[in-house]
Amino acid sequence: MSDLQIHQQILDLQNKIFSLKISLVKAIEEREYLLRTVKPSIEANYQLKIGVFQIELTQIEVEARRLKKMIHKIQADINQDRKPDIVKIEKELEKEFQKWYRQIKNEAEKIEKAQNRFNNQMTDSQSAEFKKLFRELVKKLHPDINSNLSEAEKEVWLKVLHAYNHGDLEELRALSVLMESSNDGEQIPKEKNELQSQVDSLTIHLKRTEEEITTIQNAHPFDLIDPLDDKSWVENKQSEILDHISQWKQMIMTYADIIEKLLGFKINTLLD
Repeated sequence: MSDLQIHQQILDLQNKIFSLKISLVKAIEEREYLLRTVKPSIEANYQLKIGVFQIELTQIEVEARRLKKMIHKIQADINQDRKPDIVKIEKELEKEFQKWYRQIKNEAEKIEKAQNRFNNQMTDSQSAEFKKLFRELVKKLHPDINSNLSEAEKEVWLKVLHAYNHGDLEELRALSVLMESSNDGEQIPKEKNELQSQVDSLTIHLKRTEEEITTIQNAHPFDLIDPLDDKSWVENKQSEILDHISQWKQMIMTYADIIEKLLGFKINTLLD
């Protein structure tokens, strides 16, 4: 094989590496955008359209179950000729239902987070800049594209991910400025074997990333994109939950009446 042919093969491999890196940067950006922007937006949209009704349902259901348990405790005292100690019973139930209360608190925090996300959305121009900055930083710092990152560069990459996760445009701008003086990724080798090895590695990473994108798009909550845009689906879902809320409220009133007859006085419930 002539030197000219070898030189052409090397050039072809170098061009292939360049092309693969561009494709991998785009794929990584798409994957991160799906996971860190689109997915949280879908979840936030769900929380604001459906979650607010579900948390009310959970609160009402827990209250009904608490009152039912209270009836059992009061009746147990009466059956043993003891005067029911309502303060003691309330404390026991408070402890027993901690798991449920924590769940309600967690769901409430999700709704608050969802509201904050929609209240602090970027403008179109800010969003475009945000994506552009991230794409440039992926090209310079992502481990799948740059195999010889220094420890300092790895630390910067972690800061990039943190800024991206929190939608921190100012931090991403600062990190971009910090990396402006660095070279554009690792240097492409000149030996044919090294070049082929890099082509193979980049090809594997690209295929894996594209498969991850497909998996993400086919998983929950991406299956909710169309339903959440369907006004009829949302209203039916809300109506279904409201029906359950109404049923549990009726149970609360029934249990409260039973407790009042057992104790001789009315107790406060979530409905008061």
